Amino acid sequence: KGPMDTAGEVHDDELILGRATVTFHSHVCFFLDSNFCAQFEREGAIFGRSVAVSTVILTALGAGWVVGLAAVFSFGVRVARGACTGGRLGALSTFATLGSRASVFLVFLLLAPPMLYARVFFPCRQCYDFAATAAHEAGHVLGFDHPDEMRAENVPLDYGRMPDAGKPSAFRPEDRPRCAPPSVEPPPRPPPMPPPSPPPHGTPHPPPSPTSSPVAPAGV
Repeated sequence: KGPMDTAGEVHDDELILGRATVTFHSHVCFFLDSNFCAQFEREGAIFGRSVAVSTVILTALGAGWVVGLAAVFSFGVRVARGACTGGRLGALSTFATLGSRASVFLVFLLLAPPMLYARVFFPCRQCYDFAATAAHEAGHVLGFDHPDEMRAENVPLDYGRMPDAGKPSAFRPEDRPRCAPPSVEPPPRPPPMPPPSPPPHGTPHPPPSPTSSPVAPAGV
């Protein structure tokens, strides 16, 4: 039996791969992000990667970081002057003049540019997403193609043509086993106890209370 594709079609046996070799070259850019990295590489190829795109991005990141450092340094000088004139109270009073929005903005200017450079720009610039590329090429070995390049050839999965179509499958929501909803009815109560039967010879006197003591007859 040959391999089966995602549409449920069985192919000939000669399409089965017995061995595959994946080779990575140093001149090939290893990136798979279709949103940012691919657009970045496309614009770099059109306008010149080093002259236009890289220069603009690095300039923007560097300018933002310089502005953040300058603002923090200026505010630090103000706090130091307050400490020189008013001691600890003067330093705290000067520090309290910085609002919460300004603090968040300064922290963003200090942290965002290095993170964007190290985690977003530099990997796309150097093209070293090797793990994702290895997984991508392993998918080609397993028989998958590029769905975004040949959209007309994409065939949705036909559940009725699967070999286990008559069995409950995790791929079909209508065939998944459905659990019964929990019961909201209270548990049944035990049957009531039957009433005691009356004695056969009338109603006897009630037994004496255990706390009462017999009364001695008078004159004894």
